[in-house]
Amino acid sequence: APLTSQDVDRIAAALIPRILSRDTPINIAALQVDDLLRYEPGTSLSVVWHLMASRRIPVNLEQQIQSDEPLPW
Repeated sequence: APLTSQDVDRIAAALIPRILSRDTPINIAALQVDDLLRYEPGTSLSVVWHLMASRRIPVNLEQQIQSDEPLPW
């Protein structure tokens, strides 16, 4: 089933601090949030890309973004 805006907000609330304040790879942070909130694996990772596209997570577009690495600054 598609995610609701409430789902995205809930995931974002748990995900953004993990991505912005740690050296945790994006995919690991997303899996942690999936486990924490009991979503299917991969759900939070798709929300990461949505948050980047909607500029809710700041990204440096001059650097390649890899899901198995921390967010580049």
